[in-house]
Amino acid sequence: MKPFENQKGFAAIEIILVLLIISLVTSFALPKISRMLETAQLNYETKKFVSEFYFARSVSKSSQFEPEIFSGSVSGGDGIIFSVASRSYQIKSGLFSIYEKHSLPKKFKIAKIFPKGSTFEVDRKFSDNLIFSNGKNSNGFTYRFESPSEIYLYVKKDTVGRIRISRTND
Repeated sequence: MKPFENQKGFAAIEIILVLLIISLVTSFALPKISRMLETAQLNYETKKFVSEFYFARSVSKSSQFEPEIFSGSVSGGDGIIFSVASRSYQIKSGLFSIYEKHSLPKKFKIAKIFPKGSTFEVDRKFSDNLIFSNGKNSNGFTYRFESPSEIYLYVKKDTVGRIRISRTND
């Protein structure tokens, strides 16, 4: 009988080689996976922003009223303010918050893009209020959402009210 004929299992060199191959594969795949997760988070944040914008617009349709119709039964009638800052946004009515302030994840940013030819093309530290009156906001805007590894998504609204999300600022 030969001494190693019935021996089962792996040799130490085989285990080391398998671990080396696994570590090489993960070292190449991990940055791509983290970038993919970051892109998914950026997509989520931009879609949430658009959803909140539409919510603010729909709430504003019922926030203004004709005082003659509702004499004494309802007080107020302020427009809805969609307040956007460089790392958060919030829906307000006058001084009161309608919806909880939404802060972006760490190192994600919102930057307002000004029209070409203006003195500021991108403002990294800004505070912007979009004011709705009876469901209408006639101002167009462009916001750039930025991830930590500088992946950009642009949220654009034209003066008609159409909103689109794109990867380029065209």
